[in-house]
Amino acid sequence: MTLPSRTAPVLRRFLPLGLGLLAVGGVLGALLRPAERREFGTQVGQLAPPFLLSTLEGEEVDSARLIGQPLVLNFWGSNCVPCEREVPLLVELQQKRGQDLKLLGVVAHWTPDGAARNLAEQLGMTYPSLSDREGFAARAYQLFGTPLTYFIDRQGVVQQITHGELTRQDLATGLQRVGVEGM
Repeated sequence: MTLPSRTAPVLRRFLPLGLGLLAVGGVLGALLRPAERREFGTQVGQLAPPFLLSTLEGEEVDSARLIGQPLVLNFWGSNCVPCEREVPLLVELQQKRGQDLKLLGVVAHWTPDGAARNLAEQLGMTYPSLSDREGFAARAYQLFGTPLTYFIDRQGVVQQITHGELTRQDLATGLQRVGVEGM
């Protein structure tokens, strides 16, 4: 005959409590530890990722051929109110500084080309927009939302990234960083 173990009821009673305290300790440790800042995608100071895309009109654009002139690359999409609001500022940039730099829109991969063409026409975009149907540029530039604007210098190095709606001040700062003075 075997006697019942006294440790089994004690373990059953205190094991959940011990595991709970261990979990709370782990969560507190993670929260109190300084957060690591992890950067994803292309960052300021890095070479801009290459791309080969077509405009909405079908003309092929190879980013390698853009080296030697500053580039403003603006990712946009339909159903993006901030994208629509920044178009007049970008049209003004194209009119005033189009000879000093290259301005390209990149249509987010979730926007159909037909909708993009219609919106570009409706908003009066005077600069070309590239179709990124397959999402190649979106992945290379880590596009998580629109608008997103990259300012790239003559050597192909990213000098400024603006997440969200572009302001006149953002534009002026970005232009200065790529060697284009004022608007």
